[in-house]
Amino acid sequence: MGREVRRVPENWEHPTNNNGNYIPMFEYSYPDWEEEDKTHIQMYENTTEGTPISPVFDNAEDLAQWLVDNKARSFGSATATFDQWMNTIKAGYASSMVVKNGQSMSGVEFM
Repeated sequence: MGREVRRVPENWEHPTNNNGNYIPMFEYSYPDWEEEDKTHIQMYENTTEGTPISPVFDNAEDLAQWLVDNKARSFGSATATFDQWMNTIKAGYASSMVVKNGQSMSGVEFM
């Protein structure tokens, strides 16, 4: 994959090491919260580290707008539009890279 929306509690703070860097947390080491506690969403990269690329939000539109405003990378140096991020959020994930008509693009751009 590449980008993944994770449902998290409102006050979730991804753990960091002593240097303040995010500690990788892939799906298998992700906290096991109760469903009713997962009221918010956060965008993660899950290709290499399993770390967040956004803060926690209570709705998809604010998350997508933050990703656009902060020029969040969808793959490599590529960014994406509001609609592309919204489509990714609705789908729950996007692949790192897609090849279409011989041209590579981020999975988010493809959405």
